[in-house]
Amino acid sequence: MIAENTVMKLYVYEANHCEDALWDVLSENEYNQHWPYFLLKKIEGVRFELPYTQPSQQSLGLTHLGTNQLVYLQFETYQSVTCQWE
Repeated sequence: MIAENTVMKLYVYEANHCEDALWDVLSENEYNQHWPYFLLKKIEGVRFELPYTQPSQQSLGLTHLGTNQLVYLQFETYQSVTCQWE
């Protein structure tokens, strides 16, 4: 875990550790806990800004994405949304 606050936790997993069991856990928590998930193609140089209190109206901030790719996962509907910066 690289950061957490009262409403979210931010984890980093290496691509070679994304096994079927991990996908099953993510899918189950998305459904049961309503937790959203996203993947970044690379995290080198990316800044994660996480508000530290629940009353904050600000959500997770990502900066310094460069030519990165972000994939928002929706396990329940078997969909994903890919965003790319250039």
